[in-house]
Amino acid sequence: WSGIAAHFRMATGCDLAAGMSVLLKVNVTFHEAYGFSLVVSDIDPAYTLGENERRKRETIAALEADGVIDLNRSLPFPTVIQRVAVISSATAAGLQDFRNHLAESPYAISTTLFEAIVQGSTAEESIIAALGEIAEREEEFDVVALIRGGGSPSDLECFNSYALSAHI
Repeated sequence: WSGIAAHFRMATGCDLAAGMSVLLKVNVTFHEAYGFSLVVSDIDPAYTLGENERRKRETIAALEADGVIDLNRSLPFPTVIQRVAVISSATAAGLQDFRNHLAESPYAISTTLFEAIVQGSTAEESIIAALGEIAEREEEFDVVALIRGGGSPSDLECFNSYALSAHI
């Protein structure tokens, strides 16, 4: 297991997790006393990465078909940004970098943090909830910034979700 898990982690940048589509090489045996046995001997990380890309393309196509993909472009962009609603984990390295850059700006820019989980199985729901909170106070903000730190491509998988993309 440790060799297969390490190989998968090195190729994809993430650990195996519930809900992932995987392609495995297995050996099935039967023993009269112990019953069936399934031994995993290899994993194909390219299959999992390909599945993620397929889901991303399907989401983009659905957003285009529903006319949602260009909605943000139709909103007026403020000439001067002064009030930023920020969606992030309070401990994200990217959040501190963002604040440091704003502090170096010659302009007075205020931020309001809407804490959310930005990776993992609950990220989609958490970010959508934060967007909902911001929508209830939309007149208080000029723009919304969604910030997360580094990570593997699979850590960004929640952003391939139609529901989250449509809310954004």
